[in-house]
Amino acid sequence: MNAQLAVKLFACNLMRPAMRLAPRGAIRLLTVLGGGRQNDTDWNALARRYRVFYDRSLRATVIADLRDWGGRWHYYPGTYYDPLNQAIIRKYLTSGGVYIDIGANVGIHTLLASRVVGDQGWVYAFEPAPRTFAFLSAHLAMNGCKNVTATQCALTDEAGVAELACPHDHLGTATLRRAPCEVSAYDKVVVATTTGDEVLGEIDLNLGSRSRVVVKIDVEGYEHRVVHGMRSFLSQSDRIVVSMEITPAWLIQAGSSKERLLAEMQALGFEAYVPRLIWRWGMFRPVMKLFPGVPEGFEQIDVLFAKGTPDLL
Repeated sequence: MNAQLAVKLFACNLMRPAMRLAPRGAIRLLTVLGGGRQNDTDWNALARRYRVFYDRSLRATVIADLRDWGGRWHYYPGTYYDPLNQAIIRKYLTSGGVYIDIGANVGIHTLLASRVVGDQGWVYAFEPAPRTFAFLSAHLAMNGCKNVTATQCALTDEAGVAELACPHDHLGTATLRRAPCEVSAYDKVVVATTTGDEVLGEIDLNLGSRSRVVVKIDVEGYEHRVVHGMRSFLSQSDRIVVSMEITPAWLIQAGSSKERLLAEMQALGFEAYVPRLIWRWGMFRPVMKLFPGVPEGFEQIDVLFAKGTPDLL
């Protein structure tokens, strides 16, 4: 370990208790201390790279890889760095519901959904990257998740095989599109592909009056291909809510566009809303608000799709 990394590691470890108590700004503090920058290669020299800890907000034990900036962003603040999808799970998913995690990464949202739906519900997680799927499987085993079906494959609009680019710096950015030029190092692996209609067709959508299906799609540019491959499933029920990350430049690289994706969701009966987390003074957990429509000119945004007014579902 070089001296520069030793200083960063000492500072981050020293301030970890403070970051775990801060409801906001922990990632910013981590960056100041030298652990938050996504392009920081100093951490690649860390010998003891893995940390196991308990995330109280998930009620789950997780593994963090400190060479991966996503692992540092989770380990030092103590809570996952995507509170928006967690808020969507807590708001729209109930006991007995169904959660479908497409692009599950290491399974953080899968773990939370497993806790929320309970013994009467079920979670389906899809992750094609081999190393990432190994983390996902370990998390499910460590936490005794018996209500999760995890599948190592990519959902798209056709069954077969495809080449997946797996960047070295972050497990969560594996993509089927051609690897972007800003990725300096990545491995290519051949993965199985299938469609949502093929693997989700037997799910019983006759849920209880309060239960619903929440679908999360975060596949680094292939979101429209995923939607096109599960049109029949998405048409089955008015109680399906879809949370999707949209990056226009990545959609174009995958052969689609933001406009085509939004048009297909509208044709399936979905209205688009932009969810925002609103913090108020004295609050340790933000309130989620929905704003109708999708703005122009964004680089990346999370969109919630629902049939009708989602607050009344």
